[in-house]
Amino acid sequence: MTTDLHHDAAAQDDAKPMADLRRFHLAHLALRTHADDICRALAALRPGEADKAAAIGRLWMIYEAGSRGHDVAESALCWPVVTERDPSFADIQADMDKQHQVVDEQAHAASAVLNRLAENPDRARIAEAVEVMAALRQGIEDHFIDEEDRALPRLAAVFTEADFGAIERRRRRLPKEMRIMFIAAEDGAARRHNARDLLGVLPLGDRIRLALRWRRHYRKIVGPVLAIK
Repeated sequence: MTTDLHHDAAAQDDAKPMADLRRFHLAHLALRTHADDICRALAALRPGEADKAAAIGRLWMIYEAGSRGHDVAESALCWPVVTERDPSFADIQADMDKQHQVVDEQAHAASAVLNRLAENPDRARIAEAVEVMAALRQGIEDHFIDEEDRALPRLAAVFTEADFGAIERRRRRLPKEMRIMFIAAEDGAARRHNARDLLGVLPLGDRIRLALRWRRHYRKIVGPVLAIK
């Protein structure tokens, strides 16, 4: 074997394996799926259907908290780690943080509109909600495409099990009911899209609890929204 081949083999042996980012892709799938659910339900909502507007509002409250928590975790626990280990990532980090701010502003606008809708689901408020939620959905998609293309591969190259541990500890500090709904939403989205390869990343204990109890909580929240046609 030549010296160059020896060098290449040694480099391959020393190369750090790419981190498993299925949990990030699972979160993105859940946020895409349930934003679509809300958009479709709003488009089908008729004036005066207060109970259905309230069902959309209940799903929205969970969605908004999950979306914001996901972005905050990335900005606080992910992108700074990448930039510390690879300073060339700094410009991408700045772009990701700006995009998170845009999505957060769009979510605030959607929250205000959906609160008004719950008070009085008339024709004008339904139209406003459809428009504002569509803008948020597009903003989320634009951000996810850029993040998955430019940021996540760089994250995968430097992230470690200890880094993932910090994210998991943050998840476990969430209020119990909120954490249950976030996990159930991820599970529900993956099952609905037959993305079972993503489900294996969930902790075994959580998968057992999903089968025993948590999926029922999910169906109670999402089922009435899916029934709006």
